[in-house]
Amino acid sequence: MIDNLTLLHENKTLLECMFLATYAVDDLCSGTKLSLRTQRILCTILSSLNSSLRDASGQQSHTTIFIILILLFAAESFHDFDAVSTHLEGLRRLLELRETKPVPLDSKLLFKIQQVDLRMSLATGRPLYFPFDYSCSQQPVGVISPPRIIPWLVVHPALMTCYQTLRALSNHANKRQASKVGTLLNWAAFQSQVSTSQTHLIALESSQLPVESEALRLGMLAFLSTLSRSPARKSHLPTFTSQLEECYVAMKQEQDFYLPLLIWLMLMGYMSTIDTSSLISLTVWKSFVEPDLTWKAAQGIISKLPWIEVIHDEPGEKGFRHLQTWDDESGRH
Repeated sequence: MIDNLTLLHENKTLLECMFLATYAVDDLCSGTKLSLRTQRILCTILSSLNSSLRDASGQQSHTTIFIILILLFAAESFHDFDAVSTHLEGLRRLLELRETKPVPLDSKLLFKIQQVDLRMSLATGRPLYFPFDYSCSQQPVGVISPPRIIPWLVVHPALMTCYQTLRALSNHANKRQASKVGTLLNWAAFQSQVSTSQTHLIALESSQLPVESEALRLGMLAFLSTLSRSPARKSHLPTFTSQLEECYVAMKQEQDFYLPLLIWLMLMGYMSTIDTSSLISLTVWKSFVEPDLTWKAAQGIISKLPWIEVIHDEPGEKGFRHLQTWDDESGRH
């Protein structure tokens, strides 16, 4: 706490970023665009940032990255994808400079940067700015073998590796939460594996995959997007929303054998970006899921798929009850 206060005291631009974040939240809550007050402080921050980037110390400073991250969150909250793209490009150049300097970047901070990068890619369909691939011979931490009861998981090798990694990540987090010992996630162990999974999942083209494999790919991308998100509201990911809804309709034609995959995919979609008023989602759910299915039973059905309890249980149950209680006739709950 003292270190954080000292950092704010010593860096005026970072302190101004704190005010920017506060003002931006006020603007969002009032339903307006950037207020004049917010625009003024944003211009001041951008001017200071550009000045600090002219010298090597500013380029290598962790504070500079914190400032750009705050600007990223603000731009993302207002769906200014051009600004997000500009800031991500700036971060990429800074990290390229760091590759030749002995200044390591914290794995958790790098993960946050890559989360914004992921949401940007899902929102627009653009390639990742940080397509890191740490593929190596070692197995994911706590490697999970494909369960025999879900033979359709024997799919594209990259998908299988991603599934194993995210299941191991889920198991690790759930065990840590249950034991209440230490932090929820060990980022030093998982950051590189999550980065590689993210890169592989984005790189795979949907046209290369059968519908059930595409459902698994999209579900894992939705899962990744829920691990860290813009604090203001649910992520606005228009391109990804269209992909999810197209997959829902395609999965509707499949056998009941794929019920666990569809339930999990739709719940992840709701937690990631799908609006609760999506008629496509509601129609597909009603045609596929028994009306008397309980939340407890649903949890058992999807238990072999990536799910971090402390992150997904509450919003997942909320989404499930919303879907189950929708009235087709009245259009109400």
